[in-house]
Amino acid sequence: IASCHSPWKRLLANWCLENNFGLLIGGGEWNDRRRFIQREGAGISELRSLIRYLQHEGIVITNADVFNNFDNCPVKFRGKYQNASLFSERLAMLAKVPIITAMPILSGTTIEFIAGPQFSTAELKSKSTRITPRIISFFEKEIEKNPAIWSYYVK
Repeated sequence: IASCHSPWKRLLANWCLENNFGLLIGGGEWNDRRRFIQREGAGISELRSLIRYLQHEGIVITNADVFNNFDNCPVKFRGKYQNASLFSERLAMLAKVPIITAMPILSGTTIEFIAGPQFSTAELKSKSTRITPRIISFFEKEIEKNPAIWSYYVK
């Protein structure tokens, strides 16, 4: 599942843990039990572990609105030209699993998800950047509709 930075990160992390839903990829101090659900996504052995987990019908949630200083996937996000991380796309491609986009929203006292487009990675080549800009575009459109669903501190 490709998602974006949410102001409800701690709630989402706890919900995933309590419902045995999936692993979250990301940094930061989420909660005392984060070691069970949070992965940094770094290192070859951890990458292999994530791929095996996905291939055995596990669910991994990544943030797609992560930007870097490379020049391999330029996108326009929130009026600014940036380079998007290809982590979500490449991880799904290596594991041969689809990418499902979802925008977490707080509805009353529960977290709900706005379902976005789904993408097959079966036909992709290793250097593909076709999916990531479309994921970013989906999130940007949802954020424009409701800016409160996105964490502004993300740069």
